Amino acid sequence: MILLGLLLVLGATSTNAQLKFYAIGDWGVADINQDNVAEAMSNHAQANGPIDFIVSTGDNFYPDGVWSADDEQFTTKWRDIYNLPGISDLTWYITVGNHDYGQSGITNNEWYQVDFGNIEPRWRLPNLYYNFTMPAGSSTVHFVAIDSQALRRNLNDRESQITFIDDQLSNSNADWKIVFGHHPPYTTGGHAPGSTSIRRYVLPAMEAANADVYLSGHDHNLEYLRKIDGRDIDYILSGGGGRSLYLQNPLAIPELEVTVGIESVMHEADHGFVYFEISERQMTIDYINDRGNRVYQVTRTKP
Repeated sequence: MILLGLLLVLGATSTNAQLKFYAIGDWGVADINQDNVAEAMSNHAQANGPIDFIVSTGDNFYPDGVWSADDEQFTTKWRDIYNLPGISDLTWYITVGNHDYGQSGITNNEWYQVDFGNIEPRWRLPNLYYNFTMPAGSSTVHFVAIDSQALRRNLNDRESQITFIDDQLSNSNADWKIVFGHHPPYTTGGHAPGSTSIRRYVLPAMEAANADVYLSGHDHNLEYLRKIDGRDIDYILSGGGGRSLYLQNPLAIPELEVTVGIESVMHEADHGFVYFEISERQMTIDYINDRGNRVYQVTRTKP
């Protein structure tokens, strides 16, 4: 199968010249934890909205993804959960995780989520990797969605995806650049110390393009990481959508600091989501737990 990048240029949706969206990952379980996060998102949206869209950082359906484009899990684990005020009509921009693949490289379950996007307009997954732009006032935000499982396992034409990522970032004139995928390059949680494949195939292009954020899930918690010797890329981990939580691995903290110069500034072993608010010169990132409490805030400012 040949994957083609898709550029979606969409009109402004915020009424206050800002872009507002949620990021949530590792959510497809249909249990009380997922319900609690959805309710927290609804309450937050009613207080801070309107929200423009939702980004999923993958592992959308446990344990093995979906088995057809009309799998009932699209209803029981998605439609029926996020049908609350403030979020029920929002478009979701999707990336797939390792669980969405099923038996990786054998069942090809990941493609059913692409097929579902052809019949459900709120489910945006035109390909396993793609890009789109959004306005934030007079500035532009460029999103590059990647298939991190394919990069890790050399599936679905890995080389074409690497070329796509490089081309999108190197040719981008956007004011803000955000890459999102499932696997984090750095983490101090259950999957510490992070994916070497993402470090190898994605981060060099991000660094060369002065990208702002790498957004991921995979570890079932909320975490913020950055370089010790100064801000570069902000590593935002939002994997607390519902699946059982991962505690922090204390051995991973010095390992990342010593070997790659990355520090874990905040780690919260809690369910929740991340809220982005972007204007012309500022990006504010709030980590919100499933009780609706902000547990941490990050701010980036453009000169």
